[in-house]
Amino acid sequence: MGEIELDAERQIMNRFLEELIRTHPKATYGEAMIQQALTQGAVDTLLVSEGLRGNIIAFQCKKCGHGREEPWEVRLTRQQELPSCPSCGASGDSIKELSSHSIIDSLSQMAEESNSQVTYISVDTEEGSQLMQGFGGLAAILRYPMM
Repeated sequence: MGEIELDAERQIMNRFLEELIRTHPKATYGEAMIQQALTQGAVDTLLVSEGLRGNIIAFQCKKCGHGREEPWEVRLTRQQELPSCPSCGASGDSIKELSSHSIIDSLSQMAEESNSQVTYISVDTEEGSQLMQGFGGLAAILRYPMM
């Protein structure tokens, strides 16, 4: 990656960090807060770490039927094992995967629908590493403070 691109990433991360420490910050982080901000149309720029991995997977238990009415969703990375049923504790072949989608794809689609810009941040800089380690790989610069 060129120095110009890395410098632009540093600048946008510094803008996020500056906003975050204000009394009424126009910045947020974490998957739940970002989803809320995207739903409200508050996100100007979504910052996504290139190191972020994982899928949101919907499950149903074949043994007790938990999830038949409304599947339960779990965020998993490739290294994690499939969950046990929260109702009966069944695992393995008793758990049926109903759907799976990338966290990044899901948030990027929400950003597109709310006319938000998406910027991918390399983990090759101190700021990029801070986004991944300190903020879970997701952050947003907002159009207005969220209360």
